[in-house]
Amino acid sequence: NQVNFSLIRRWRRMCSQVHQDECEEPGKAAGRLGQIRVIDVEHMIVIRAPRHCRYIALTYVWGGPQEHQARKEQVRVGSSGVEYIPLPNNLPQTILDACTVSEALGERYLWVDSLCIVQNDDEERHDQIMRMDAIYSSAVLTIAAASGSHCKTGLPGVSAPRTYPQCTQKINEMLLAIPFPSLATLEQGNHLIWNSRGWT
Repeated sequence: NQVNFSLIRRWRRMCSQVHQDECEEPGKAAGRLGQIRVIDVEHMIVIRAPRHCRYIALTYVWGGPQEHQARKEQVRVGSSGVEYIPLPNNLPQTILDACTVSEALGERYLWVDSLCIVQNDDEERHDQIMRMDAIYSSAVLTIAAASGSHCKTGLPGVSAPRTYPQCTQKINEMLLAIPFPSLATLEQGNHLIWNSRGWT
C-alpha cells in the first residue's frame, strides 16, 4: 500500500489552477523568509536556497539527539565559490523518504530543520527559529511525519507499506482521499509524539 504520487501531483495542479493565490499570499511569508538553506535532492547536498526557490518542508519527530546535523565545520566552498554542506550516505529513513517524495513530486529542494539550520551556529539557529512560521508558510507543501516516534521511522507508504490503507472517493470527477485515522483524531491524539512539537 504505497503513496499514490500521481494523485498528489493532480491535487497540486488543481490547487494552483483553481485556488491560485488563495492558498499562497504572494510575498507575505517569503518577505520574512530571509536566507535559508535547503537540501538539493538531486545532488544530496545542503545549499543556500536560490532566489525564488520552491521547496518542500518536512516536519517530523527527532526522537532524541540527532546523529546527523548541519555543523559549522562541515561547510565547504566549491570551485565556483558556492557554499555547501555534503550529506552523509546513512541519513535517517524519514529524511531519505522525504527526499524520495520531493523527487516524485518534481521538486528539487527540501527543507529539514536538523540539516538546513547549522546547529552549532547560535546566531543562525536563533534567526531561523524566529522565522519558523515563514519557513513553513513559504513551502510549496509540508510533509508531516505524524506517525513517527523518531527520525528513523520513515514515511508510511514510501519505503515501507502503510499500516492503514488510503481510502479514496470520487466526487464530481475529483478523486479525494479519506484520512484514516481522521484529522480530528490525529489532532486530538495525545498518543502522537508529533503533536507535542513546538512548530509544524
